[in-house]
Amino acid sequence: MPDKAVFTVFGVILIASALFGSLSVKSQDFETLHAVRIQGIAQADGVAEGIGYSTDTVQLVLDDAVARGLAKSRTGGRVQEFGAQP
Repeated sequence: MPDKAVFTVFGVILIASALFGSLSVKSQDFETLHAVRIQGIAQADGVAEGIGYSTDTVQLVLDDAVARGLAKSRTGGRVQEFGAQP
């Protein structure tokens, strides 16, 4: 299995074992990455508002996703945006 296994099932993104160490994915991780994938490009506070988690929690998930190569961070001026990697 490749290091980065992303599966799309009926439009839902499932992050598999190679990404988080097990088939059990935390709900907040799934919901955060799913929201970014749907939006295409998103800011942490917008994702947090949309899924009902704190901005700090979402920021931690996004930073981890960037470190793992699952998302890409773009910073321009005062804005930091995240986009899902294909």
